[in-house]
Amino acid sequence: MEAVPSSGSACFQHVRSRIWFSLPVYPLRERPTIAEEEPWAEINGYLVHDSANWRDLNLKFVILCWRDYKLIVDKYYDKEDVSKLRSRLKLYICIKARKVLDYFYKLSEVVIRNALKEWDPNHDGMIENSGTPDQTYDAWTMTGASRLSCSAYCGSLWLAAVYSTICMADELGKKSTMHKLKYLEETLEKAKVAYVIKLWNGRFFNFDESASNQGLIMADQIGGLWCLTMLQENEIIREDNVSTSY
Repeated sequence: MEAVPSSGSACFQHVRSRIWFSLPVYPLRERPTIAEEEPWAEINGYLVHDSANWRDLNLKFVILCWRDYKLIVDKYYDKEDVSKLRSRLKLYICIKARKVLDYFYKLSEVVIRNALKEWDPNHDGMIENSGTPDQTYDAWTMTGASRLSCSAYCGSLWLAAVYSTICMADELGKKSTMHKLKYLEETLEKAKVAYVIKLWNGRFFNFDESASNQGLIMADQIGGLWCLTMLQENEIIREDNVSTSY
């Protein structure tokens, strides 16, 4: 960051993106109160990137949909013994949870379908980053020989999101979801193969596919797989790959 003085304001230049923005300098007595700085009173000032193009946010939403449903059901419902439902309230909550899951699944399936359409140009089942800071780590670019690249971080979230959507479809068990379930399962199998082939270096998953980043380790490299572990789901990548990456 390079500070440049200006009349009545402090301007900062973001060296990479060359985006300028100004921060007003208030005299001490005129500084806004805490109430005036509340989110509903202040305009969102994030201008660095268009977060609508970020690869990770929608995928995290899908994973959290499956997590929230599991937390509700695990607390109130025992599939092996429905008689353990000790109150009408718990039964009511479970019925509502199924409706919520149906809603979650429909949204998640759209997310997965659109991601494949927009972010999987080579149709290998694995999404690719654009060569720009297109995820929450908004100063890091994930790139490869052709600018587009699979990345350990977004790739692991993608695997977990597809798997979570499969779990939702399987849990619903509707005929209307069965044909989509097969498609999702095929996509997951292809994506797992692509993820390992493109990024696994024998010890951990590379940051991205670029030669300059070989050997870089990202703490969130398999964050999506960690989410599935926390949900007590089956491993979708070989255990030895995961254990050495940690």
